[in-house]
Amino acid sequence: MFQTLKDSKKFNIDLMSLDLPELDRYTYRFDDGKTERYYRLDDNHYFASVTTMMGEWPSKKKFLADWRKRVGDKEADRKMNKGGNRGTRMHEICERYLMNDPNPYKGEFPDSIELFRMVQPVLNERIDNIRAVEARLFSKKLLLAGTVDLIADFDGELSIIDFKSAHNNPSEGVLESHAIQMCAYSVMWEELTGIDIERMVNIYAVNSGQYSTADRFSFGSKCNVISKTEWLPKLYQARYEYEKAKSLRKIVSKQLE
Repeated sequence: MFQTLKDSKKFNIDLMSLDLPELDRYTYRFDDGKTERYYRLDDNHYFASVTTMMGEWPSKKKFLADWRKRVGDKEADRKMNKGGNRGTRMHEICERYLMNDPNPYKGEFPDSIELFRMVQPVLNERIDNIRAVEARLFSKKLLLAGTVDLIADFDGELSIIDFKSAHNNPSEGVLESHAIQMCAYSVMWEELTGIDIERMVNIYAVNSGQYSTADRFSFGSKCNVISKTEWLPKLYQARYEYEKAKSLRKIVSKQLE
């Protein structure tokens, strides 16, 4: 069913040509039962995914462990799968909309469309000059890889922008992990392009029908932004925490995806 796109905006698109090599994707299985995604550039460079690294961030691990204990593993798995699928579909709508697709809703479910409509006013009023959408990045310095949702002007300043969906307002630990994730993307972008991006913006669509950003980290700024400089130390700490956890496990298999 075709749904009319209301209050649409035509964005200025000025995509940067990154001309990056393709990364092979591998699934690693460890002796503790965990599986993780890695990216291979060449025999000397294997990169952990940013989301894999953040799985070892203490505050996020504690939050997820407490939540699983409260709701049970079966219900936690159900909610995570449902939320992940819905969030992926919202991302796809946002991507098509930002690329000026006249029908970004095509093939999508009503719940994902409603999530998009929550963030659409932010896209219309505060975002323009699209430089990259769903761009896969990597860093030889950090030995990390990941896909940034959006690089564009936010309130007129070039920014790392990430979209998230949530059932409730994100906890401090979740907001913190998302800030570190965006910081990693900023470091990767600078390493690959030479362009330093200080401003980072998280845009959340929550079930209450409202959108919010990580304003608790914005020093009261009405722009609802966070700065890379503030979060760099925690990014390096997260990289250390991940390597420490990984050193306690052994790889039992590695499969090319």
